Amino acid sequence: GDAVRFIEQQLADGPKPSADLKAAAEAAGLSWTGAVRRAADRLGIEKKPSEVVKSQHVVSHASSSRLIV
Repeated sequence: GDAVRFIEQQLADGPKPSADLKAAAEAAGLSWTGAVRRAADRLGIEKKPSEVVKSQHVVSHASSSRLIV
């Protein structure tokens, strides 16, 4: 669906801060707590604490090591 394509496009170039991804999702009219989270689960997205900014997360796609910091 739209949320899956959104995540794939957003992570195509590598890591992104979760806050940036959330803002982009909301600007695109996608629900961060609904559609985007469900799509992330389907894609095997993994969130990890950032070593640089502890309040944010790193999110990676298992098949391509794409991350959200």
